[in-house]
Formats: sequence, structure tokens, C-alpha cells
Amino acid sequence: MAFSPDGRTLAATTDDGVAGLWNLNVDAAIRRICKSSAGALSRQQWKRHIPQLPYTPPCPGG
Repeated sequence: MAFSPDGRTLAATTDDGVAGLWNLNVDAAIRRICKSSAGALSRQQWKRHIPQLPYTPPCPGG
């Protein structure tokens, strides 16, 4: 396991030799998650699951 010099990428291997790179840039992760889950938490779902909090769309433009 190793981090890139800027701390935004993690490289790691598993015991069976599979290597992977993970982008640790939080803003990039948020954009990727929001792009792939648009509309995943509607106002109605928010009200059902977390009614004690005011609705705040989890993604920009949501």
C-alpha cells in the first residue's frame, strides 16, 4: 500500500496479487457518486428516512 506524493491516490495490492488504484480526491468522489445516483434520494424518501432533518439535496442541483 502506498499513497501518491499529493495524497490523492492510494495504490494497493491484495494477497492474491490484484493491484488497484483509488482516487482519494473527495470532490471527485462526490461528483462521481452524484452522477451515478441522480435522484436516488428524493424529497419523499428523505422525509421517510430522516424526517427529523430538513431536506437538503445531497448532490448539487438535486
